[in-house]
Amino acid sequence: MIARMHLNVLTLLILSYLQLILGDNLTKLKCSSLRKGQYRCDEPLIDPERQAADNCNEETRTSRVWCYPVENILCDGKVHNGSTRGFQMTVPCKWTNGKRFDTALLFSIFLGMLGVDRFYLGYSAIGTII
Repeated sequence: MIARMHLNVLTLLILSYLQLILGDNLTKLKCSSLRKGQYRCDEPLIDPERQAADNCNEETRTSRVWCYPVENILCDGKVHNGSTRGFQMTVPCKWTNGKRFDTALLFSIFLGMLGVDRFYLGYSAIGTII
């Protein structure tokens, strides 16, 4: 515990010294420009009904998640402790058209030879050919 406190004090002293030398360039670092390994991000929240991310955008097929800079990272003018929100990142997600997987699977198993599953999923041209 004491060693951790000394590390935090030492980190703040080093950051203060660097800020004195570099001026505002040190505090102008944006959290969104951190490299991988300097932050961790939440996973997108999955809707159990659709089996897709709650906020998945249909056009871009992306979702926004919160990212947290790791402990003792200085960005956006403050030192983060690993649990403070730093920025939001856009991550890829799979768009499911709001259709349920289990319903499509049951249609495919029991009525697949009639193409009902294709109609359900919105592929009416393929459903008509079958």
